Amino acid sequence: MLHPSSNYIDAISALNKGKRRICSKIQNTWQVDEELKGEVSKYLSELQGQCMHGAYDKVPLKFDNWNADDFQAAQLRVVPGAVVRYGAFMEPGVVLMNCFVNIGAYIGAQTMIDSFATVGSCAQIGQRCHISAGAVIGGVLEPVAARPVIIEDECFVGAGASIVEGVLVRRGAVIAMGTRVGASTRVIDRQTGEVFYGEIPEGAVVVPGTYAWEGADDACGKADDACGKAEDAEHGKVEGAEGAEVAYENAKSAEVKAKGDAPRYKLAVQCAIIVRYGAKSQRTEINLKLRDDENKSKIEDC
Repeated sequence: MLHPSSNYIDAISALNKGKRRICSKIQNTWQVDEELKGEVSKYLSELQGQCMHGAYDKVPLKFDNWNADDFQAAQLRVVPGAVVRYGAFMEPGVVLMNCFVNIGAYIGAQTMIDSFATVGSCAQIGQRCHISAGAVIGGVLEPVAARPVIIEDECFVGAGASIVEGVLVRRGAVIAMGTRVGASTRVIDRQTGEVFYGEIPEGAVVVPGTYAWEGADDACGKADDACGKAEDAEHGKVEGAEGAEVAYENAKSAEVKAKGDAPRYKLAVQCAIIVRYGAKSQRTEINLKLRDDENKSKIEDC
């Protein structure tokens, strides 16, 4: 049996039909439906493994029982090789190449998910976006309060880019090919030096980059040892002919010398760099022209 006999069926069915979403934007703030995420986790725990299409899995495929009328009514184009799990939803005009879309994901109208791209569980993708070949859009099921990756409307994610760990990509942003952004990744504005974590600002054009991090090698251990001796002397823990005051001064001098002698090194640490803003207006003009030309014919030509 592919579906568990429980009350979770209604919740997952609502997800599958787009009647409910894992994340919703309320008063300009994305909020997670923790109860719904919890129901997805419970649903998965009750499913039994089944053979399907030469594979063995727990979650049924969304389009297993669809026919031509179903696809036309939903206004979807799904090429052979696309794997979409039950509980994901796509608005009209979505094009799915041979990609993977996990349970709980939501994809907005006129968005394309290109070949070998991955849309993780509960990830949210807006309207008129392009997720390029091989891109990874991370998802999350647990903890239930954790936010999945959210890509707002009219964004472009380049080939091989990875957006994970609940990063929020604001409307109209462009993520260059190969860029990797997680919750702890520094996103640095090249012009202002401002640093963002876990969020790409609206209309930003982001490319991969590095920043220099400077440290010292193990010679700093000598400084730590000298510092410890200085603290002992300061608190009167040094005994013998040498007085505490002399011991303290000697130890402090050794600490300073050790730090000065320690060889320094620099590391190139991965980051993302905002090179400019204003991508949203350009992409909006392009998308408006596509819609004026006629949405359906353009989708068929993708």
